[in-house]
Amino acid sequence: MAVEINERGDNFLVTIDDQEFAEYETGKEHSRPFFREVRAADGTILSRPISPPGGDHPHHTGIWIAIDKVNDIAFWHQQGRIKNRSVEVVRTGSNPAILKVKNEWLDQDGKVVLRERTKISIYENRLLIYDIRFTAGEKPVTFGDTEEGFFAFRMADSMCEENTGEVTNADGLHSAKGCWGRQSDWVDYSGEVEGRTFGVAIFDRPLNFRRGRYHVRDYGLFTINPFGERDYTKGRLPAQPVTLPAEASLQLRYGMYFHQGDNKSAKVNRVYLDFLEETGVPGSKQREIQYRSSADDTVQPAMFYAPISDKPAPLLVALHTWSGDYQQDDHQACAEWCQQKGWVYIHPNFRGPNRNPEATGSDLVVQDIVDAVEFASHHAEVDPSRIYLVGTSGGGYTALLMAGRRPEIWAGVSAWVPIVDLEHWYHENKGDGDKHWREIANSCGGPPGTSEVVDRQYELRSPITWLEGARGINVDINAGIRDGHEGSVPVSHSLRAFNKIADLQDRLSEDEIKYFVNEAKVPSLLVREVSDSSYGDKQPLFRRQSQNVRVTLFDGAHELIPQAALHWLEQQRRLDSKSSSSSATSR
Repeated sequence: MAVEINERGDNFLVTIDDQEFAEYETGKEHSRPFFREVRAADGTILSRPISPPGGDHPHHTGIWIAIDKVNDIAFWHQQGRIKNRSVEVVRTGSNPAILKVKNEWLDQDGKVVLRERTKISIYENRLLIYDIRFTAGEKPVTFGDTEEGFFAFRMADSMCEENTGEVTNADGLHSAKGCWGRQSDWVDYSGEVEGRTFGVAIFDRPLNFRRGRYHVRDYGLFTINPFGERDYTKGRLPAQPVTLPAEASLQLRYGMYFHQGDNKSAKVNRVYLDFLEETGVPGSKQREIQYRSSADDTVQPAMFYAPISDKPAPLLVALHTWSGDYQQDDHQACAEWCQQKGWVYIHPNFRGPNRNPEATGSDLVVQDIVDAVEFASHHAEVDPSRIYLVGTSGGGYTALLMAGRRPEIWAGVSAWVPIVDLEHWYHENKGDGDKHWREIANSCGGPPGTSEVVDRQYELRSPITWLEGARGINVDINAGIRDGHEGSVPVSHSLRAFNKIADLQDRLSEDEIKYFVNEAKVPSLLVREVSDSSYGDKQPLFRRQSQNVRVTLFDGAHELIPQAALHWLEQQRRLDSKSSSSSATSR
């Protein structure tokens, strides 16, 4: 049995096993595109005919996407137009068949507010998966708080709860009223058409930036919507609008499954699990997700992996380098370790490369990383005593910043070749002719010494300002001894970070630090034999530990040794406040 898609005039007819399933109406004579005349396997029409203007909810059109309050335009109520620009049949005669549609959301003057790119996968069991990507234009787009939306179906009147219908969600709640406004993996709405029972289920993908809430009515409207926290909770939760910055995107995925019989006979929960597998939840590898930053209500991307397990697992948060972003593969070995070990993994964007005030150790960066931990903890079984942080170069810089600013989260922080003092690094970079001094100045508002305000930014964005707060957690700092000669960050940064956390008697002198930097060697009085198999061919040349902090200079330059970082992290457990003066783990 195969799914076929064929053109029918301006529209596209979907058939399954040579029987009509639905017709995709491009909306040339309507205010938006939609699927009409949705049929069961025996040909029974399950969707309600569209009401004429002035009739009962004429804006309820088969299967459709719309939402009110997009920059305050009520697209749900057809006050703005969603204009189809193209439909591409990607696959046909297959399972699934796939449509890709491009739509533009226009204001009353016909100007583009939002661009939509949706891939619709249609399976032979009558499961539809919508992969929706919204992209803002040259101006930001705000999705306001509203119950009026989003991914919707209007069923035949005889199926409604007012007549023969029954509503059930994945948590066992019943009735439209009982399921309205609630979050759940799925909701099923079943009822009779001509004496036979049919149903439709809507599936939520838990890796969407926010769990959706179901707008389910006894008269036959059935939707899921992630944009109505206040409306759906009757004010119990505050409004949480979502703003897409200019050119930014938001991805959402949902499923809709049409079946014969009630939810149990149709095995709705089994099909939901198939939906999760098809959309990568859980997956065999890391996948791109989006989550909401509580700092400014923007949507932030990340790469995420969650193992298939009911048991709490460690979480590894990996931070990209100075000029990188969440798609960088520098920590691929860490991601693969997590997949092999059954750990949860997240690689957040935290405002991308460190080139502007929104990035580079800002308050937004700190909250984005905290929210990434919250997202991972909500979407996987995370052991709170084993939340780890690793970063290299600019990621090491941010890792130490997080160690000082939010120490209560971390069981262990592994920072490699980190920057700890932005003012020092500015002068070092400018002296070496490197590019990063311009990015630092752009982030902080100017060169050091420009003004008290600018100098304060250098302080607030530098880990050295905050590192005393990391004395109660496990911190491991690493640098290649030749960094600064064969790399951009002198080892003085790592050594001074250690000094900031270490007990007074364990700190290195400034003369010792200068020798390390200038000679790329260990001072003769500090030479000790150190062996650590996790470092492979790049063995430690110098190591010192003070309570819970350790610093290692190894035979290398500006680089990460993944196995060494992961081996150390694996042994760490979160310390409580009473045990901050001693570590309960081996190093």
